Amino acid sequence: GATSHIKKANKDTIVCVCGCMAQQVHMTDKVKKSYPYVDILFGTHALWRFPQLLYRKLTTGKRVFDTDGEGVIIEGLDPVRKEPPAAWLSIMYGCNNFCSYCVVPYVRGRERSREPEAIIEEFKKLVDAGYKVS
Repeated sequence: GATSHIKKANKDTIVCVCGCMAQQVHMTDKVKKSYPYVDILFGTHALWRFPQLLYRKLTTGKRVFDTDGEGVIIEGLDPVRKEPPAAWLSIMYGCNNFCSYCVVPYVRGRERSREPEAIIEEFKKLVDAGYKVS
């Protein structure tokens, strides 16, 4: 809701919502109905597809909602990181535990592990770039 005034002031502004909560069906429905100025909505499974989603919005002019599926692990895309010394190195996505207080397995899907070779390669790149092992 906080971005509605920005969209009113400049119709060309593209409002995008992303995250675990965004891909929950009830939240997607709420955004579709209550926030018509949201142009793009997608879950964490589709982070790597953001350029495609933005392109679809720009070329069609229609709202883009990508909330289906657990997604696949895409290797070879370097995440944007701040300066060393600390960096995250993901080794798996999702979760197989269904804790009563947690939404992760419902929105990010079942646990999926990255290929060991890809993890080692990314780790070596981080060390070479000056990140420290803690």
